[in-house]
Amino acid sequence: MITKKVQVFGVASRKIDLTGPQGNAFYLLSLASRWMKQINPERVDDVLNQMKSTTYPKLVAYFEIHFGSICELELEMEEGLAHEVQEEVEKIRDTKDVIWDLKTLGFDDLEN
Repeated sequence: MITKKVQVFGVASRKIDLTGPQGNAFYLLSLASRWMKQINPERVDDVLNQMKSTTYPKLVAYFEIHFGSICELELEMEEGLAHEVQEEVEKIRDTKDVIWDLKTLGFDDLEN
C-alpha cells in the first residue's frame, strides 16, 4: 500500500520510504531477492526479471503487488510518481501479469 509519508519514531517497522535511500531501485530489488529466497527460491529470478524489465514506476508497482501485503511504501502523494505507480498497479492487476502474490500465501514473518 502506498501511503502519505509520515515521520515514524521508535521501533523499526516494515515501512519503505521511497523518497529516501530505500526508494533506490537497487535497494528494492535487493529486498525482493531476500524475501523471495525465504518464500520460494525457485521463483527469485522470475520476480527480479519482471521488476527489472521496465521503468521505475512499474518496478515499484510490481514490488507493491508482490510484497505490498507485508510492507508499506511511503511516498509524498502530491508527487507524480505516486499517481504513476497507482496507475501501473491497476494496469498490472487488470492484465493479471503477476508472478507471485504473497497475499494469498499468508506470509508475514519475513526477515528484513
